[in-house]
Order: sequence, then C-alpha cells, then structure tokens
Amino acid sequence: MVELQPSSGGVPYSILIADLLQALLAKAENPRTCAELLGESVRGLIGVKSVYVVRCAEASASHRHELLSAVPARRAGIAADPRFLELLELSHRLERPTPLGGETGKIGGDRLGARGPSTGDRLEAGSEPRLEKLAADLDPKLSIIVPLSYGGRRMGAVVLLGIMDQANIAGILDALSSIAGVFALILRNAFLYENLEEAVAERTAWLEAERAKLQAAVDERQVLLREIHHRVKNNLQIVDSLLHLQGELAEDDAAAKALLIARSRIGAMSMVHQELYAADELSSVELSAYVPKLVRMALEAAAPSMEARFEIDRAKASLGAAIPLGLIINELAVEAAVRSAAAAGAEAGSLFVGLKARDGSYELRIAAEDAAGGLEAAPKLGRALVEALAGQLGARFAWEPGGGAGFTLYLSAEALRR
Repeated sequence: MVELQPSSGGVPYSILIADLLQALLAKAENPRTCAELLGESVRGLIGVKSVYVVRCAEASASHRHELLSAVPARRAGIAADPRFLELLELSHRLERPTPLGGETGKIGGDRLGARGPSTGDRLEAGSEPRLEKLAADLDPKLSIIVPLSYGGRRMGAVVLLGIMDQANIAGILDALSSIAGVFALILRNAFLYENLEEAVAERTAWLEAERAKLQAAVDERQVLLREIHHRVKNNLQIVDSLLHLQGELAEDDAAAKALLIARSRIGAMSMVHQELYAADELSSVELSAYVPKLVRMALEAAAPSMEARFEIDRAKASLGAAIPLGLIINELAVEAAVRSAAAAGAEAGSLFVGLKARDGSYELRIAAEDAAGGLEAAPKLGRALVEALAGQLGARFAWEPGGGAGFTLYLSAEALRR
C-alpha cells in the first residue's frame, strides 16, 4: 500500500497523486487489488470516513453495479443500501467529480469558490434534490461522487462519504479528476484481461457449436448429392438398357450403329455420376481414373479387340467440365474403333489417349493408329458435337489430318473447374 498523508500545505496534491497513479499502474492487472489500493490511498490522502469503488457491470437502461472495494471494510454493508444503489443510478448523468450534501445541502456553493459547478454536472430537473437527500441520508457530512468513464461508456464510480477536510474542496476535486480518467482505463483493461480466458472459452465453445452445425449441414448435403448422382446414374442406365433392347431388335445395320453410338454417349454421362457417387469428393472427378474407364467402356462396345494406351497426368474436373470432356473422348474413341474395324485387311489397331499438364494448362490428345482415315473425317454429327463441346469448355482444338492422326484439345485450368 502507498502511504499517503493529507496535504497540509507543505506537499501539493499533485505529487501525492502522481505517486498514487504510479502505484495503481503497477497493479493494473488485478482490478480488485487496484480498487482496494485506490480506496485506502484516497481515504488517507483526503481524509474521509469511507470510500467505495464500484464497477458498472452493465451499460443499459437499468444499470447493474458491482462493489470492488469498501474502505474501511466494516462499512461495506452500506453499498447494499437501496439509497446507495439509487445514488449510483442517478449519478450516471454526472461527468466529473461532484460534491453532494453537507451543511449547505447544495452542489458547489461556497465550497467551490469561484470555480463553480460545471454545466456537465447538472442533472435533469428533479434529480439534484434527490441526490442531495440520498447523500445526506447516507452521511450527514459532505460526500463526493467520482464517475469513472472511458470511451463514452460508464465503467464505474468512486463514492466518498463523510469528507473531513472541507476547507480544500477545489483541490480535492482536481485531485480526484486526475485519478478518475486513469483509473477508468485501468479498470476497463484489467477486467478485459481478467475475463479474457472466460471470453475465449465462450467464443471457442460458440465456434465449435457453429462448426458442428456447418459440418452437419455439409454431411447432409453430401448425402443428398450422393443420392442425386446415384439416381441420375440409374436413370441413365435405364435409358441405356432400353436402347440396348432397341438395338437388338433393329434389322438395319445403320440403325443398330446409331443406337450403339447413342448408348456410348449416355454411358459417358452415366460414368461421371458413377465416379462422383463413389468418390470422397463430390464436386470433381479425377481424370486419371475416369478417362481410362470411359475409353475402355467405349472400345468394349464398339471394338473389343482394339487396344488403348494411356498417358494421363492427375487432374480434377468439375461436373460441368467432366461431362463435355467425357463426351468428346467418347465420341472420338468410338469413331476410332469404328474406323479401325472398317480398315480393309487391317488387324485391330490401337488408340492413344494422353492428358498432359503444361504450365497451368492441359493438353488432351487422342490418336487412332491403323484407322481407315483420320479422325477429322468423322461423320458430320460427331464432328459438330466434338467442336460444340470444345467451345462449351472454352478450349482450342485441332484436327490432325491423315491416317493414324488424331485430335488435340488445349484446356486451361479454369476450364476444368467451371
């Protein structure tokens, strides 16, 4: 505790206040210790019966107050007196240390001399007499209320009941004004640190609860998406089965071929949904797994003896990109198989499918070996479909004319994520 003695003309209040502020700052991490030090020091410095340091626990229309310290401790019960609580409530309009009660029963008066009360200390009509009466009821001698505010918010108050030295009220008020701002800041910061762990724990619990809600929503969405992909795949397989039955009954080779090509296109779309349904991630398809499956499926239906070679880098494609890309690959794979089978006297050829990552973009190449004519000579519908799908992906493409040549598609990384 800082030993402060009342000023008797030899030692100015400013020196004693400076010592007190330094001592308060040294204990700023503990608001209750700070409040006790303040109460004891002010009581010794000014000469007062009792000092109460109160924190305003809530800024609202109906304020709640918490007693931090009472000096002397035996007079702490006064802080629970309804008159004391009403005094605190009415004092919320005060902006600076204000004297109340005493023999004159007026704020200011002769005790303030020429200084006089500030207009900021005047209360609404009818409140001032009530404050005077409450202070006089609590102690017949002069009392002082010191509001503690920071950043426009009331942090608390220091209530001094029973001032002994009434000859130097102006000096006392100046001293209390010097203390008020600093202690309000200390009080604010100390309680912030004191409650930091609890606040962090509450915030962490709230974040965990929100995370659990979000995870539950994500899990539900995953289940729904899987169900959607599963149903779409099943519906496409039903359509494929119907086309298969229709092809079995077709008497015309051209019609049977057209149904086979239609089935392969449906199979390409169905496989995308199958891959998404089976994958851990429902937003994209891994092309290094999807493309070989797709090509083998197409060749199995159109040319079972045709071989395929793959050089495919790992890359993911969204649903919006995987379907048009799959249809392009399927269209060219089926066309290569048909042309290979039609090559006069030639054994079953082979198909090369490569997907290479090149500086943030991708290059897809499909080349048919030993085919009867290059892929650029594909039927009008198939060629138009491939070019339209490439345009849908925003990709450049090139037909490579000549036997054994193929098709190259140049894709940006953004195209695979669209």
